[in-house]
Amino acid sequence: MLSRTQYIIREVYIYKLQYSIVVIELLKRFQTNLMDGTNMSQVYMRVSETHEHYVVAMCDKQLLGKTLTEGKIKFKVSEEFYGGELVDVKTCLNHLAKATIANMVGKKSVQTAINAGLVHEQAILFIEGHPHAQWVKL
Repeated sequence: MLSRTQYIIREVYIYKLQYSIVVIELLKRFQTNLMDGTNMSQVYMRVSETHEHYVVAMCDKQLLGKTLTEGKIKFKVSEEFYGGELVDVKTCLNHLAKATIANMVGKKSVQTAINAGLVHEQAILFIEGHPHAQWVKL
């Protein structure tokens, strides 16, 4: 008989395994069902890793360094946060599969995550007409 702690650890492991399988299947589906050629697009991506989190920040090329304003919102697309490497979106998808926190801004960046099933269209905020989405895996 399993102790309560062992049972919880087993359940968490099973959940993570099932989640990983779903993400892999979504990525496979996205890669085989490219309708608009977004896999050839390039975006800026920065990955930050700590003991607890794998953070992926991505933005469209033309937005890097700009400040977007919408009402009281001032959203800075800073090089410090977003301006890692200029990569194709397929590379971003590989990192998003491992991410515990993701933050993306721009049509190409957000649409890539939507197409992969990682962001729901109703979870998008528009700032100065540019889509922004973020999520945290708990």
